[in-house]
Amino acid sequence: MSDLHKPEHDALTEYFFTAFLPFVIKYKMLLISAVALVILLLSGLGFYSMLNERKEKNLLNSIYTELSRKKEISASTLSDLNKEYGGHDASLEIKWRLAAVHVKNEKFSKAADAYRQIIDEFPENPLAAHAILALASCLEYEEKYDEALKLFDQGLKEYKDSNIKAYFLYKKACTYYYMKKYPTAKKTALKALTALQNASGDEEPFEYSLENRIRHIMNMSTVNLN
Repeated sequence: MSDLHKPEHDALTEYFFTAFLPFVIKYKMLLISAVALVILLLSGLGFYSMLNERKEKNLLNSIYTELSRKKEISASTLSDLNKEYGGHDASLEIKWRLAAVHVKNEKFSKAADAYRQIIDEFPENPLAAHAILALASCLEYEEKYDEALKLFDQGLKEYKDSNIKAYFLYKKACTYYYMKKYPTAKKTALKALTALQNASGDEEPFEYSLENRIRHIMNMSTVNLN
């Protein structure tokens, strides 16, 4: 058989024995070292990742232990914890507790700052919707009604397919009521009632007495219209 008609595997076999195999034999220690180094690096990365996960878990446990030591914890202690652990997931609990303490102390501006941090840092967390509502309530206490309405619109846009939509509409109706815009309050409350009645039922109601609250704001708006 002529060289032109030699099978392709013969050429590969020739290359293996004349080039590749001698190269492997010549540099076998170097290749073994390179393979060992890669294995070592991969093992090191896995070990480092495991240490980080363990460290994060221990950190979360220490934070929750600190928070659970007392039923009442001061705003200054929570602020210190927030500064220390601000970059970790557990800071969500810290910020929520901190905001609640500020609300209790009627420091609504400081509470609003904590709720804003939750919204900005944990937008995908279900608690973010509650933070929007809580932030709007703080603004209502400060009579910043226009800002509160913008927040409710933000919530309605982001959670339009959720059962929480009814609660956003209810709170929006309340804000219009506080602003003495009774026709708009009644109209918005009716939308809230419709949204609640059309809810899928896949989620738990945001608040047990929501329907009664909606009907109450509708009735109060009607009374003030007359």
